[in-house]
Amino acid sequence: MDYQEGQFYQQIAIVSGGSSGLGWSITKSLLQEGARVIILDIHQNRSLDTANPTMLEYLMVDVTQEDQVSAAIDSMVLKHGHIDILINCAGITGKTNIKSHETETDNIRAVFDINFMGCYFTSKHVLPIMLKHHYGRILHIASIAGKEGNAGMLAYSASKAAVIGMTKVQGKEYAESGITINALAPGCYPDTFSRCHASRTGEVYDR
Repeated sequence: MDYQEGQFYQQIAIVSGGSSGLGWSITKSLLQEGARVIILDIHQNRSLDTANPTMLEYLMVDVTQEDQVSAAIDSMVLKHGHIDILINCAGITGKTNIKSHETETDNIRAVFDINFMGCYFTSKHVLPIMLKHHYGRILHIASIAGKEGNAGMLAYSASKAAVIGMTKVQGKEYAESGITINALAPGCYPDTFSRCHASRTGEVYDR
């Protein structure tokens, strides 16, 4: 993988769920633009073994656990001094192809813990660092399901709607601080074929 002095040269970027799918694609793009990337994930991509360790780091972090997120971010600041970019890709679909009265409370909570609380925890602990440096870029990966509401996908659609709502709040709160906060709401794309397939089969897939 080539590293160059691109638009994110020497910026420190966190990508949650960066070991696979869209997160891994974003990680590679950031690296190509010169960023130093730290992946927060519970899974490790084999490609990380061949990456330049000065440009790409992996931390095994469960984003549903605030103490793990906080400790990881503290360690990054201690090592790098600042965090410039946060991109939240970690997420699950949960059980699908079921109507609302058929849903399970534990599954709803599990999906919200990853899809919404993961974004909340990472942004909560990164924002004070960005405020200190008067600069930051945050992107939460939401979904078109969060805007439109997909039948049979209550947990996923509602959790992504919550991410969109949080993004609107945060964007307004920090608009004058040098920090921009946005959400991306994709539909189906190649890396998420499994998720699109899940909406028809009721199976569960990561990212």
